[in-house]
Amino acid sequence: MSRTDKLLVGILVVLIVGIGVNTYFLVTGCEGGGQNELATSPSKVANSKSIPEFVRYDIPPREKHVTPPEYPEEAKKAGIEGMVYLRIAIDTAGKVVDVKVAKGVHKLLDSAAVAVASTWTYYPAKSKGKPVGVWIGQPVTFKLSKEEK
Repeated sequence: MSRTDKLLVGILVVLIVGIGVNTYFLVTGCEGGGQNELATSPSKVANSKSIPEFVRYDIPPREKHVTPPEYPEEAKKAGIEGMVYLRIAIDTAGKVVDVKVAKGVHKLLDSAAVAVASTWTYYPAKSKGKPVGVWIGQPVTFKLSKEEK
């Protein structure tokens, strides 16, 4: 590996750590991920099919109103816990227009994560100062307390 290659790998590691693994993981819609741009009118971004898999943006979407999921009682009783990874389509107005399970844990936790994520709102991602629709990755953690185990 050349010195330049080592330097590029080091920069990539710093960038990945700087993005914040807790909030976004590498899925679609990551910065510089693609060349496509969307129309910026919220009325033109009505569903996830109009949001390309990869969208270049300068400013990532930020959480506006994000609430934790309700832990399903049946899952609590069964001692089921884990992290559900979601793919979330956010339109130019910051509204969640589609949620898909990228990696599930159990159908009870998966459906609870999808249900709560559908209610979330974001400040939209921006490209060249204009809002763009993007797909993001979002983990949702279900952890039982010691008393519930």
